Amino acid sequence: MMMKAPTEKHLMPLERLIISKIVEMGEVTVKDIDHYSDGSIRNAFLSLKRKDRIKRSHRDRLAHYVLVTPSETGPMTANPMHVASKIFGEGGGIGEVEWVKGTLEDQAVMVHDVCLSFKSPSLYSALAGVIKDGSEAFELKPRSGDLVSIMPYPWVGGRSCTTVVRRTGRVDLYVKSSNAPLELSLEGLMDLAHFLGSVRGWLMEKANTGLKRFPADRPAIPPVGDWTVLLWHIGHDGDREYAGKAFSTTFRDWSGNFFRLYTKRKGGRLRLRLERIESPRKTLAQVLEERVAQPEQNAPTGLLWKGLHRARKILSGGL
Repeated sequence: MMMKAPTEKHLMPLERLIISKIVEMGEVTVKDIDHYSDGSIRNAFLSLKRKDRIKRSHRDRLAHYVLVTPSETGPMTANPMHVASKIFGEGGGIGEVEWVKGTLEDQAVMVHDVCLSFKSPSLYSALAGVIKDGSEAFELKPRSGDLVSIMPYPWVGGRSCTTVVRRTGRVDLYVKSSNAPLELSLEGLMDLAHFLGSVRGWLMEKANTGLKRFPADRPAIPPVGDWTVLLWHIGHDGDREYAGKAFSTTFRDWSGNFFRLYTKRKGGRLRLRLERIESPRKTLAQVLEERVAQPEQNAPTGLLWKGLHRARKILSGGL
C-alpha cells in the first residue's frame, strides 16, 4: 500500500521551521537555522530526509537542501490546514470561494520577494577587512561564519535588500518587496535590475574600503544580469477588504508548484494575497527575456490560476 506523504501536523516545530526557511530562501544549510542546538538541527534535517520532504541539492563546505517535489514522491495529500474549515466554514461555500476568485481576478501580477545569488570567491576576505577596519556595514555570524549586512540596503517604498556573503564565495541577496510589490513586467523587472546595480556598486565600494588597509585580491562581482534568480514569490493582491480572521496556508499543485493563500494588511485593512513560489534558477537576464517574450506567463489567466483552481478544490473539501 502506498504511504501517504507526511502532512504539516505530523512535523515537529523545528521541522516546520526548516520547511518554511526553504520556501523562503529556496535552499538552506544547517547553519541557516538559529536558536536550536546543533544536534537538534541535524536530527531535524535527517528526519525530513527520511520523510522525503527535503533532499540534498549540492555540497560545498556544507550540504544544501531543497524541497522534494510531488513528482519525486507521488501525489500529495490535500492541504492539512483545511482552508475551508478555517475561513469559510466546513465544506467551503462555493459562493465564498467565488468571492476569493473575484477579489483577485484582473489584478496585476506582482513580485513580492526575490532571492538571488552569485559567486565572488574573494569578496568575503575583502569585506572581512571592512569589519576589521571598524565598519558597521556587515556583521560576522559566529555560528555560520557568514557576513550579513547589518542594515538592509534601502529602496523606494520600503523595499530593501539583505546581503549574505559566505566563506565559500557564494553571495545571496534577499530583496524584500512584500509591502511594496513590483509589477511583473518589463518595466518592473528593469526597475529591479537597476536597484540591484546600485547594490552591486555598494558592495564594490565596501570591498574596496577593506582592501585599502587589508590588501587582497580585488573581488570580481559579476554583472547583475548574470546573477541567478533562486526563488521569487509572484502573485495577486485582492482589491477588496477581507473581513474575516487573518490566515495563511501553503499548498502544492500536481506539477510541484508551491502556492500560498493568505491575508496581508495594507493600509490598515486585510486583503487576500495569492502567490506562486517559483525557483527559476536562471540568470536575471534569462528571466527578463522569457517574461518579455512570453507575457502570457504573467497574465492572471496563466499558470497562477491553476493554483487558485487547486485552492478551490481544497476549499470545497475535495482533492
